[in-house]
Amino acid sequence: MIKTKTFNNVKTEPSFKRSDVKIFEWLKKKPDPYNSGKLQMAVLAFVPNKDRIYDSEKEDYVDIAAIKSLGPEDKPIFADIMFEKKTKGMMVLRGDRVGDKEIYQYMMLSNHNQSNPNRDPQVKPLYKIVDPKAESTSKRKKRSLLRDAMNVAAEMSAADIRELVASMGKDQSRDISVLRDEIESLAESDPQQFIALSKNRNKSITANVKKAIDKKIIEFVKADSAFVWASTKEVICQVPRSTGSSYLEGFTNFVLSNKNGQSIYEEIVKLLK
Repeated sequence: MIKTKTFNNVKTEPSFKRSDVKIFEWLKKKPDPYNSGKLQMAVLAFVPNKDRIYDSEKEDYVDIAAIKSLGPEDKPIFADIMFEKKTKGMMVLRGDRVGDKEIYQYMMLSNHNQSNPNRDPQVKPLYKIVDPKAESTSKRKKRSLLRDAMNVAAEMSAADIRELVASMGKDQSRDISVLRDEIESLAESDPQQFIALSKNRNKSITANVKKAIDKKIIEFVKADSAFVWASTKEVICQVPRSTGSSYLEGFTNFVLSNKNGQSIYEEIVKLLK
């Protein structure tokens, strides 16, 4: 990077060897619904050539700029950084081409770079660096996770399916084909969440709590955020106020952490039989 008293005084500059070829991609584009194979984006999309970044090594903010040369009295001459529609919003920078190194180093450090792990999250990203190897690894990892989730869902017994559905706070008494489709859909749409739910050791407790509510053994009084015995209205416990099925998790935490929790849970299980 070309340094001045004002700009580019970073502790460590991004490496860009003479043999390197790097590709950036403009983010603000999308397929043109009216012209197959075409893109909707500006003919010329400019990237701000000045920025203020946080240098974690210096523990301070640094002003950076894409400086292509210095003029009279060392006045910086700034480079124009632009993505073009005719190149489908892609920019190729080469280490053996004059001027590309300075642009690459600036673009890597800028807060507008979505790929910059140290970027200011308040700044809207405009572009990212294309890393074919990393993207391929990420895609393969996602496919592997999806495959594992679908396999787990396919191998679950009817009892396992009903338990998982109940632990999610849903009606587990519906037809098993409906429940299985619901679980397989979850595995397909959010494999990571599905794997986490299926491996949750406490799901049997949560499922039994839901069953006890369905069978009118206990009740959840939303206004008080409390569980009570359905027959006597005696309070069993209060749980943190929450949304969705989290109130079931609250009761599960009560079973696991309260000195009377386990005995109360065992009583509930007996009444379920």
